[in-house]
Amino acid sequence: MPTLHIIGAGVSGLACATRAAMSGLDVALYEAAGHAGGRARSFHDESLGCTIDNGNHLLLGANEATRAYLSNIDGGNMIREISPAAFPFINLKTDERWRVRPGSGLVPTWIFSADRRIPGTRPLEYVRQMFSLSRADKSDTVASAVGTASPLFGLLWQPLTRAALNTDATEASARLLWTVLRETFAKGEKACRPWFFHKGLTPALVRPALNFLDDRGARIRFKARLRGIRWADHRVTSLYFPEGMLRVDRNDAVVLALPPDACNEIWPEAKAPIEARPIVNAHFRVDNAPKLPWDMPFVGLIGTETQWVFVRDNIVSLTISAADALSDRPNWEIAKVL
Repeated sequence: MPTLHIIGAGVSGLACATRAAMSGLDVALYEAAGHAGGRARSFHDESLGCTIDNGNHLLLGANEATRAYLSNIDGGNMIREISPAAFPFINLKTDERWRVRPGSGLVPTWIFSADRRIPGTRPLEYVRQMFSLSRADKSDTVASAVGTASPLFGLLWQPLTRAALNTDATEASARLLWTVLRETFAKGEKACRPWFFHKGLTPALVRPALNFLDDRGARIRFKARLRGIRWADHRVTSLYFPEGMLRVDRNDAVVLALPPDACNEIWPEAKAPIEARPIVNAHFRVDNAPKLPWDMPFVGLIGTETQWVFVRDNIVSLTISAADALSDRPNWEIAKVL
C-alpha cells in the first residue's frame, strides 16, 4: 500500500494525517519536536505551576474545516459554542462597554439596533464602509478603504483586522478582510458564533488526533527532524533524517506541513512567503478568576496595549496581535507594559 509521509505534526499535519487515515491510506507522521501540536498546543509552565496554551485561539462558526476536523477526531466536546454570537468590548479610556451582536439573517439589520452595534456609531457608517471594503482594489489597505476618521476604525476595523489577519489595519489587505467579513458577518449570526477552547488546545486539537491515528495504525515519530529531500526524475526518492535516509517509493507521497521558513530551508524551490507578524501572549495565574462582562470567557479591550483577555479557570491570558513593537523585549518588560 502506498504511504503518505507527512512532515510536521502541528495542527495542519495532524489534520492531513487524520483525513488520509480516514481514506484508508498508510500514514507516517514525522515531528522534529518531542510533542505534537506546533503553535496550537498546551504545555505545563513551571513558573505558574499549571497547564496553559501557547497562544489564545478562538474559532468562529464559519471555520467549517476546523470544526469538521474536531468532529472527525471526536474532539467536539472539548470546545464550547457561544450562542447567540456576541463580541464584548470595554473601552478603558471611556469605561464604555458594549457587545457587537450580529443578527440571524443574511441582511445585516442588526446595525439598526443601538444595543447591537458600537455606541456612538450610525448604521449608515457600517453600510458605507462595508461597501468600500467589498469594492477595494488589490493595493488597498483596510485603513485606506474605510478611512480613519470614523469611530468605527478604532473600535471595530482595527480590532477585527488585528485579530483575524494579525496585521495592523494600516498595512492589512482590505480585500482579505472583506473575505473574512463575507464568510462571517455577511452569512449571519450562526457563522459568527465564537467557539472557545474551554479545556485548552491539546485536549481538543492534539490528543484526540493522536489517539485517532494510533487506533488506525499510523506511524508517528517524534524528534525526527527532516534535514533534506533527495530528488530524481522530478519526484522525491528519499527523505534525509539524522538517523539516515528513508526511501520514498514511486507510489508514495510527501506532504510538508511546516512553517514557511522551515519549508524553504528543506525545499528552497518552494519559495514560501516568510514575512509574518508576531503574537505576544501573557498568562497570569490568579487565586480568584475575574468575572468578565456578560459572563463571557473573553473580552476585547480598546485604548490599551492588550487587545484581548481570555479567562479559563484560574488563568487569565492576554493577547496582542501584530506585536512587532513588543516581541523583542524581555518577558519582565512585556509583563510590565501589559
